[in-house]
Amino acid sequence: MNTDVNPFEPPKAALDGVAVVAEDAPLLWNPDAAGAWSLLFTPVFGSILVRKNWKAIGDEDKARQGTVWLGVSIVMLLATLFTGILGFLYIIVWYFAWQRPQAQFIRERWGKDYPRKGWSVALLAALGIYIAVVVVLTMVIMALAPPLTR
Repeated sequence: MNTDVNPFEPPKAALDGVAVVAEDAPLLWNPDAAGAWSLLFTPVFGSILVRKNWKAIGDEDKARQGTVWLGVSIVMLLATLFTGILGFLYIIVWYFAWQRPQAQFIRERWGKDYPRKGWSVALLAALGIYIAVVVVLTMVIMALAPPLTR
């Protein structure tokens, strides 16, 4: 008879490949959705949300890196006004270097079951800023354009 096994011990489950929750996950925006919305609202939008997620997670070093990514995203947005291909290349680099690692971190740490922040406020703010920028740029172009003569 094997004396190493306790017959009164509860059964054990194999947990290979399952996220182990060491603590409760903070309220986070889904980084995959932030990446997808960044296709419409630029990586500036995604950088803000990914940075806020790192702050909520408590990783101050990543939050500081997020500030750098936000600044670079703003510069690249302005550069994209002159060369469109640059923006396309930047969003690919941004996705694989900044957004995707956070999605992997969250998936490994908490799986797909973590509390998520709602999108209504973030998307309405992004849409409002987008409309305001279009209006301001239109006004600037109209002010700088030569007057129409007949």
